[in-house]
Amino acid sequence: MPSRWKAAFQLCCLVLAEATPARIAVYDSCTAREDVNTEYNLQGTTATGAPFYKAVASDLHLYFDPSCDGVTADSRWIISSLTGTPDTTRANDLDGDAACSYVAYISSSALSPPLSSTWTMNCGGSTQSVALTIEEVNRDGVQIAPAFFCAYNCEDRGKVTRPGRCFEKTEIFSTRGVSWMYLATRMSESRGANVNIRPLTDEWATYSAGDMTWEGWFNVKSVPEAGRSMLMGTFGTNDADQTFSTQNRRRHGAVWLETDGTLGLSTNTGESSGYIPGPNVIDGKWHHIAAVWNQTSGGGAQIYKSFKFMHVRYLTIIGRSEIEDSLILNLKAAMAAEANMTSDDVWVYLTDEQVIGNEGRTAVSMVVNVERKSADLALARIVRSDTFEASMMSAMRASTLIANTYTGLDPKENNQYIYDNTFPTMAYVGQGRLLVDNIEYTGRVTYSPLAENIADNGQFFVGGGHEARAVECEVANVRLWTLA
Repeated sequence: MPSRWKAAFQLCCLVLAEATPARIAVYDSCTAREDVNTEYNLQGTTATGAPFYKAVASDLHLYFDPSCDGVTADSRWIISSLTGTPDTTRANDLDGDAACSYVAYISSSALSPPLSSTWTMNCGGSTQSVALTIEEVNRDGVQIAPAFFCAYNCEDRGKVTRPGRCFEKTEIFSTRGVSWMYLATRMSESRGANVNIRPLTDEWATYSAGDMTWEGWFNVKSVPEAGRSMLMGTFGTNDADQTFSTQNRRRHGAVWLETDGTLGLSTNTGESSGYIPGPNVIDGKWHHIAAVWNQTSGGGAQIYKSFKFMHVRYLTIIGRSEIEDSLILNLKAAMAAEANMTSDDVWVYLTDEQVIGNEGRTAVSMVVNVERKSADLALARIVRSDTFEASMMSAMRASTLIANTYTGLDPKENNQYIYDNTFPTMAYVGQGRLLVDNIEYTGRVTYSPLAENIADNGQFFVGGGHEARAVECEVANVRLWTLA
């Protein structure tokens, strides 16, 4: 090849490579293959120089094959499930099955996937012609990067250069049911070289140190079919098995979209609890939705109560999860009955109080979350109760395999009793509030984050993200404020 041709070829290929989208999204698949409607990441190029992609959460691949069985001359773009990847060394039959297997295909000789064309799809046993749409996913400006920062009130104070008070994005973003907006809340969070993420550790720390408000305009198109997801929320709701901050419990706050189209607000940060139900927002209209978090000046209260079990060995309890889980569940139910609340309103903490050898002592600390207006009544019920110790003993004895924790002289089951049963105390704490179209919805979320951050695990999402599921909606004017 002449050197000038070679140089021109290299320049051409360089431009082509730079223009190849790093991430694409596929829409409008048939109902039987809705898994095709998702985002696909660029994996590399095949022997022809064409790019190939893999779905974010499945083994679906989208790739170009000059001959799908190595015999026919029909070049195709193919969407297919592969256990590995297309063989990038083969000239054709890239899946190596000597057959033309596919979920979907379109005949084409182009070295880039067709953007809006009719594909042949295998739709649950029937072959259909389906008009698929393929678009580049451009992350620039999609994540909730700050358009500007302002101090407390943008209109009254004006724009300032120092960060940390609030930020907003005003353009409309459509999730198309496959994507969502993202904000990193920890500096060390990494999402890959092809995703434009601006970590905001310092800003988030300032913003979330006190009271705060999340708000935005949402036009929700459909209900989440695979389980509830969230319109706004922190990463604690995303995956219960892994924690970004290496803690054993994910912290979250979220405005949920339930499977019936209604909204809800909850958080598990610190000793927070409760749930506020909201209205159905799937009506073809835009709705202004706000979550308000008051850390100390809200309408919540917490009642604290503690006692100790004698001859119930703590190390045995925590060494067997079935014992620990059952004991905590039973104690929560017993305390809820004493306070006339629900089990979700009660936190239970166990600690070791062993003093002598294998004597066996377990300390129990309880927190009951209540509305401020009913806190005095709940406290009075606990103070005046003459069944508290009997209820706690019954809850303990009903726990799974609890006899394995008993210590003392035989018969060991006769040795257990409660001591250091403290007088209950109460403190006023914050609350969460849910407002939709300027209407505040009734319910109760006590908000007591203590030393924890509502986004300890590193991320804040808008438009989906729970268990990697998007909410099909349009989003505009998202704002985070340091005022409640």
